[in-house]
Amino acid sequence: MAAPTPKRCRRGHPEEPWQRFWSSRQEQLQDIYPNSPRIPILLSAGEGVDPVLEVGCGSGRDSVRLAQVGRRVVVLDKATSALAVTRSFADGEAVRLMTVRGDACHLPFKPSSFGTVFHQGVLEHFREPHAILAENRRVLQDGGTLLVDVPQTFHPWTLLKRILIPLGLWFGGWETQFTPRGIAREVAGAGFEIHTVYGEWMDPSLAYRLIRELGRRMGLWRLPLFPRGRVLIRVARALDHAAFGGALERWTGYAVGVVARKQS
Repeated sequence: MAAPTPKRCRRGHPEEPWQRFWSSRQEQLQDIYPNSPRIPILLSAGEGVDPVLEVGCGSGRDSVRLAQVGRRVVVLDKATSALAVTRSFADGEAVRLMTVRGDACHLPFKPSSFGTVFHQGVLEHFREPHAILAENRRVLQDGGTLLVDVPQTFHPWTLLKRILIPLGLWFGGWETQFTPRGIAREVAGAGFEIHTVYGEWMDPSLAYRLIRELGRRMGLWRLPLFPRGRVLIRVARALDHAAFGGALERWTGYAVGVVARKQS
């Protein structure tokens, strides 16, 4: 299949919020919720080949986990502060990966350079996601794996951000969200064959996170990152996958993603 014509790549917000965000958190990574293991698990379960590229690495924790199981990983971000956090975390975990400063709209790599490309929390920040996906496709080998992970539409987290974004109070600037069908349609329209659509519930819950953050900011209490006895969500997830094939989690979780293959 011929590559779709890319559209002009336009961010929904400037890069400065992320430069500031990661600059302020270089010494606080242990107090930021860790990434769910969903991406390393998916990419370690026979999905994709090396080398692996993470676009928009943030803290780089997914890439570090992949490097720990022997994957050859390159991470890219435009924010130098994010790359510094990633290098520091990788050094602390005694793993090696390559960090590259670059733009997701114009990846500084030759065509067909990677067997796997993934990004989490990136695509929603661009008003024309097709252009990002076209760049992903360009640097992937034929048959290569793409994993795209984004916020899911039908979740209270989305409602909260839609209130805060117009007020200029959302930490990430402008962003959008996708339904499971919507993100699958975007990726398929960029020349990929969809393999898996997944979702994930927030763990711990949004209510717990908001209560924890309120107490921390006001200096009234300091709750741990995770509450004790997180059994209910594991039971709910098992029931959902047994009865509905994970459909409830896809349509009500805070995150949704696709694993796809580049069609030649």
